[in-house]
Amino acid sequence: MRNRGPSSRSLCERWPLGLLLTLLLSVSLLLSASLTACGGAVQSGSEQASTRAPGPSNDTLQSSPDDRVSRALLENFALLRSSPNGIPPLIGRTLSGRVSGMAWDLAHRVPVHATSAYWLVPGAKKLCMVATTPKSPAISFACTSASQALRHGIMNTSLDQISGRRTMVGVTPDGTRSALIQSGALTASVRVRHGRFMHRDSVALPPDQVTLR
Repeated sequence: MRNRGPSSRSLCERWPLGLLLTLLLSVSLLLSASLTACGGAVQSGSEQASTRAPGPSNDTLQSSPDDRVSRALLENFALLRSSPNGIPPLIGRTLSGRVSGMAWDLAHRVPVHATSAYWLVPGAKKLCMVATTPKSPAISFACTSASQALRHGIMNTSLDQISGRRTMVGVTPDGTRSALIQSGALTASVRVRHGRFMHRDSVALPPDQVTLR
């Protein structure tokens, strides 16, 4: 297993890996091995992290019959094969002008026990994760290319500086058993069930590296 060092900052142009930090302390991390991230929120900055994960042997992107969703995403993410919930219309309208090519009506609510709400949104060439918090106007999102999602999945990390708590929610390709999350000198191993995981701890830092196994 190869380890990669922290990646450098780059312009938001190619949709691979990223860490999104909003003023409301919401961080969105994409699990991919490339150097570029793209995401957004009401106000945000960005940082980078590196990751390594197993992925399907065939990552050729094919479209579903309606050409709105990558067939490869459907075949490799169990959540996308369930009945879609659709994202709230206001959120879809807000993000559609920022992120093109997404099937917002086919969004899937990520079933985790958390205060924030998470949606996985497929597209013909991209996969996005959207997160909202009750009583907050902030909408955070991060996206990666479909080919990178097939290898590395996607994760959202929320940091609460008041309580010092960190919440991480991830959606992974089929067959992933665990996620190894490294933050400085601290490492946490999280079990993946049904293609998703959630982990809470008291590390008030975003992860430096996430490895899927």
